[in-house]
Amino acid sequence: MKIIVWLLLLLLSVNGYADKVDPSDLTRLYTTASVFINNNSNIKIAGSLSGAYSETNQYMALFEYEMGNADKEGEFSAYYISARAQYFQVLSTGIENMPKAGVSLDYIDNDIGVKMIAVGLLGLVNPKWTGGFMVFPNISYNQGEILDIDVDGMSANLFISRKLNKNGTFIQFWPEYTNVSGGGKTSESLNWNFSFGTPVTADNSGWFNCKFTHGESSLSDNIVTFDVPKSTSIYLGYKKYF
Repeated sequence: MKIIVWLLLLLLSVNGYADKVDPSDLTRLYTTASVFINNNSNIKIAGSLSGAYSETNQYMALFEYEMGNADKEGEFSAYYISARAQYFQVLSTGIENMPKAGVSLDYIDNDIGVKMIAVGLLGLVNPKWTGGFMVFPNISYNQGEILDIDVDGMSANLFISRKLNKNGTFIQFWPEYTNVSGGGKTSESLNWNFSFGTPVTADNSGWFNCKFTHGESSLSDNIVTFDVPKSTSIYLGYKKYF
């Protein structure tokens, strides 16, 4: 299962921002709204809401909806493609090597017959061990349906983030692996994601974001393996921080 970039804001302490928004500073949590368009003219809208039950107990909820599938390339339409809802709860651990850890709930539905829920664990590796990069491992148990076949399995990903400029400009990279099986069939996928963000307003509340994704997957049974066509997408969008 893909893990949205925003969940990683939970892995450090909560602070209200004073003057300028800085999403590369993962010690801060924000409420956001965003819209993206990709190279297939699909449109994705998303929002997140975050907060804290206490100084050491934070949460985030977010939602995504993607539409498109125009009959002709380069044209817009509003046909349903996918939706996703997520909730994350993160606590301080008091452990030096992994100061933050938590649980994740993730539900995804799309127009090609995938309905999946995932329950996972996530954490923050102490940045002093990663050369200034922020590194976030995540592993989940998945259960659901693919083409009306009941499946279950696991997914794992590793999120890496790096700030490039004092204004908060950042890059992010995260590979994702998923393996689920059921009904004598196994589905395996590997996705590579790269994201770049930079502010476009004076108070840093408006951000330009660019995301590149490349996915490879296969479906197999006891006899043959079928490679699903590779998919590559580029998303350009605007995110507003409140």
